[in-house]
Amino acid sequence: MPSRKSAASNAVAPVEEKTSTADANYEIVSVEKAQGPDGGRGDDWYRYVINSPGSPITGFRRGTRKEVMQYVREYAEKLRVRTSPRARSVWAPRRGNAGKAAAR
Repeated sequence: MPSRKSAASNAVAPVEEKTSTADANYEIVSVEKAQGPDGGRGDDWYRYVINSPGSPITGFRRGTRKEVMQYVREYAEKLRVRTSPRARSVWAPRRGNAGKAAAR
């Protein structure tokens, strides 16, 4: 008797990678193979999830697994730097020039 394969068995299994960082903020939870968003071309899409202090950040990125992992690592690092207590806004006045400008 021939065996039947369900549609689910033909699906691509998720490719997950859990990555822990020293800073628990913006931790990469998973990167898995996914179908592209509506209207997206190609079959090289990945879905990623990054834990953040408020709520998870979920996104899609097209490319090889290596390219997507590199992107997600850089993105998480940029978020950490941007929200660090030591981070300064690019719009904030420079400390050394603020007093000089007021004295003029």
